[in-house]
Amino acid sequence: VHDNNTNCSRVIVGPATFTRQEHEQILIYPRQCIAIPPCHYCVIENPVIRVSAGAIVRDEHGQVKVRLGDKEIRLTQEPFPLYPQEVLVNDEILPLRVLAPNTALRLKALRDFEGRSAGDEWLFEGPATYIPKIEEAIIEEICATVLRPN
Repeated sequence: VHDNNTNCSRVIVGPATFTRQEHEQILIYPRQCIAIPPCHYCVIENPVIRVSAGAIVRDEHGQVKVRLGDKEIRLTQEPFPLYPQEVLVNDEILPLRVLAPNTALRLKALRDFEGRSAGDEWLFEGPATYIPKIEEAIIEEICATVLRPN
């Protein structure tokens, strides 16, 4: 709902009965909340800024603050709505990747994080479940080659 008096948008999460005021405009009609099943994830563009307790940060006018141009990976959680400017990338929820024994993912850092510099490459070895991060990209999946004498 967009308030034309304050020029701010807000999300109304239901079930609720909402009566639109004359100075308000409905931007997006009701949609289902996004539910991520176990062992799945989704990528959100322009995510809202949250404090450590999970509360959403708002400016002095009540508008939610977003990290424009950034992305966020959300794992299994309670169903959630998309706030203004948030976008579900490709409108899809993806399964987590499970690596078999003797396989690995070759990863590359896209930006500095956790002691790694942009451009660093390393292996994530299986058996394990790979939880993706925005700061890294998968280059390829590698299978182990067993060397025997002769």
